[in-house]
Amino acid sequence: AACYARNRLDIDGFAWLKNTLDTGSLSFAGEQRLIAVVPMAKEYWTQVASLDEALITAYWRDASCWGIPDEEQAEAVGLLVEHGHPWRALKVLHYMISSQSPCGSSLVKMVLSSLLTAAPDSAGQRDGYGLSKALKWLESAVPDDADLPGLEFQFFGIIPDHEPSDALYRALGRSPKDFVHLVKSVCRADGGTLPTRERDGNERAYAEQAFKILWHWARIPGLRDDGSIDVEHLTDWVTECRRLLAESGHATVGDGEIGNVLSRCPEGRDGIWPAEEVRDLLEKLKNPEIESGLSRGRYNQRGGSVRGAYDGGVHERALAQQYATDANELELMWPRTAAILRYMARSYEFDAHHIDREDERDADEG
Repeated sequence: AACYARNRLDIDGFAWLKNTLDTGSLSFAGEQRLIAVVPMAKEYWTQVASLDEALITAYWRDASCWGIPDEEQAEAVGLLVEHGHPWRALKVLHYMISSQSPCGSSLVKMVLSSLLTAAPDSAGQRDGYGLSKALKWLESAVPDDADLPGLEFQFFGIIPDHEPSDALYRALGRSPKDFVHLVKSVCRADGGTLPTRERDGNERAYAEQAFKILWHWARIPGLRDDGSIDVEHLTDWVTECRRLLAESGHATVGDGEIGNVLSRCPEGRDGIWPAEEVRDLLEKLKNPEIESGLSRGRYNQRGGSVRGAYDGGVHERALAQQYATDANELELMWPRTAAILRYMARSYEFDAHHIDREDERDADEG
C-alpha cells in the first residue's frame, strides 16, 4: 500500500492525496499512515500545511527524513525543530555534516539547544553519535564561539566516547569563579557536615556534570596553542581559585582539585613531566594537598592497559623506573617535584607486585 501511494504521488502529485483524504473513506489511522508516505520536500510540506492540524503533526512526526533535496535540508531542519521534533532534525543535520553540505553554526546551535529540553525520539532513543558529530562540527568550524562551552557543559558525559574540544576547559581556565562553583557543587566544605536538605533533581544533575568535568579535565589554564604555558596567567588563576575556595570553606579539598588540573600539563622542554612552569609553581606553593591532587590526577589519566595473560606488573614496573629516573634528574632544581615523582614510582612498584601476585595465583589455579 505504501509503494502504491508513493507511486500515485509521483504521478499525480499532492492533488491525488488531497482527493483521497476528501473522500472520507480512510480511518484516522489510515490517514496518518498515508501522510507518512508523503516525501519530505518543500513542494509537499507547503501543501501539507493546508491540511488538518492532526495530519500536519503526523507528517512532521512520521514522514521519512531521508531523500530531502540538498537545497531544502536546512529549511527542513528548522521546520522539524519548529514542530517539536529536534531528534529527527538531528538526523537530517547529521547527514548534512557527513555529506559536507553547508549548514551554518546558527543552525547547528539551534538543533543542539532544542535537544536540551527534548524527550527521546518516538523509539525512546537518543542519537549520541549524531550529537557527537554536531558538537565536533561546531568545535572545528567555530572553536571560539561564545555558546560552545555552555553546550559542551550541557552534553558532557551524555555522549558515549565523545571527548569535548578545548572550548569548555579554555573557558574554565579563564574563570576561577566557574571552577570554584564546580568544586563547591561536588565537594562539601572542609570539615563540613552532611547537608540539612536533600538536593533537588536539577542540583543533583549539575553536581554529576561537575564531577565528570573535573574528573576528565583536559587543559591546564594558560596553555598556549604552541604548547607553552603562560606562567602569569596560570599563577593568577591558581591564586584567585585558592582565594575563592578559602572564602567558601573549601580550601583543602579545593587545593586537591587544583592539583588535578595542574596534572594535565604537558611534559617540560626536557621531556619530563610535569612542565617546568608547574614545577616552579609547586616549589613556590609548598602545598601537600595540591601535590597529592597532582599525583592522583596523573595516576587517573593512565586508564586501562593491555597485557599478556601472565605478563605480571611489567608495565607498572617500567613506569616506576621512569618516574624514579625522572625524580633523580629533577632533585637539585625542583626537590618537591622530585618527591612527587618518587611517590608515584613507589605506587607503581606496589601495583606491579600486586599484579605479579594475582598472576601467580591465577597460574596456580590453572
